[in-house]
Amino acid sequence: MSRLDELKRQRALLAQHLDWLDREIASESGPPLPVQSLVDAEVTESRRDDQPALEIPDHLLSESNERIVNARRGCIVAFSSLLLAFALAVAALYFLKYRR
Repeated sequence: MSRLDELKRQRALLAQHLDWLDREIASESGPPLPVQSLVDAEVTESRRDDQPALEIPDHLLSESNERIVNARRGCIVAFSSLLLAFALAVAALYFLKYRR
């Protein structure tokens, strides 16, 4: 079976699953709404979901930026410390083992 055949088979399975989900949603939500009402409901719902994301308070943004700076600083300090420890270990190995 080629990759293309497998992808087509997977798409068909997903389409069947989506059809089943649509039937289940329809049976749970009661009488069907007109198509235009469904579109309007989806647009209203998506706007409601997007609107809070656009209104992030300034104090949260500054706090987030501060955390990013602190995390970056911590990573630099940790990397520098490990690099220094490695350099000291190499120097100690050189002086103790090979300088005799």
